[in-house]
Amino acid sequence: MKELLKLEDVHITIKKGGIPIVKGVSLSVYSSKTTVIVGESGSGKTMLIKAVTGILNRNNFHLEGHAYFDGIDLFALNEKMRRHYCSRLALIMQSPMTSFDPSMKIGKQMAIGMNISRAEANKKAIQALHAVGLTSAEQLLKSYPHELSGGMLQRVMIAIALMGKAELIAADEPTTALDVVNQELVLAELNMLKNKGVGILLVTHDFFVARKIADTIAIMKDGELVERGEAESILCNPQHNYTKALLEASILRPKEAARC
Repeated sequence: MKELLKLEDVHITIKKGGIPIVKGVSLSVYSSKTTVIVGESGSGKTMLIKAVTGILNRNNFHLEGHAYFDGIDLFALNEKMRRHYCSRLALIMQSPMTSFDPSMKIGKQMAIGMNISRAEANKKAIQALHAVGLTSAEQLLKSYPHELSGGMLQRVMIAIALMGKAELIAADEPTTALDVVNQELVLAELNMLKNKGVGILLVTHDFFVARKIADTIAIMKDGELVERGEAESILCNPQHNYTKALLEASILRPKEAARC
């Protein structure tokens, strides 16, 4: 088990007004493990994902701390240097319907950033789409994003991560916009990647998701981590009152609620 990502004392502040969004977050993500950050909307978890993946707008936000990936501080890299790590660090957004270019076919979007021929890229894309359970891969490559469901687009994102041989996946509420069936499918694909050695950092407000996929859970409130530990410990024996309140408020399916 290898430590893939190490966050140290991360602070994010809105420059205008000096409002703190993330306050001193430290945690690690390991290969073949999933770390899930659970918190309400506005707790700062999405901002943390944006900082790690380099899409935080530094013109509007002040970023402090460190994010070590393979020993390199991602926060210290310029845009050109950060591109070197793009294939190794993949991002899955929470809104698949708006994460693709609507004017470009899926096959072309899957080939972006791959320094190989289009034919070879299509071959790899078809293999990756089959791996995530999308059997009509050849037809999907010729489709535009609006012709696919949200669940299919989310799985296309996972397939892109497979094509790039991602070592770490950062997932921002990847099941929020999906129905129950597609939630299960996406979580199964993420678990498949974890079993292949990929490390996953996932943020969610949904304890059902955490129960399905987490090895470690960190609870985030008002920009701070208030509790963290092994998944079963947090889910079955929470210590912080906020964690207890979130669990009591969550809607769990019967077989999940019975695990403790």
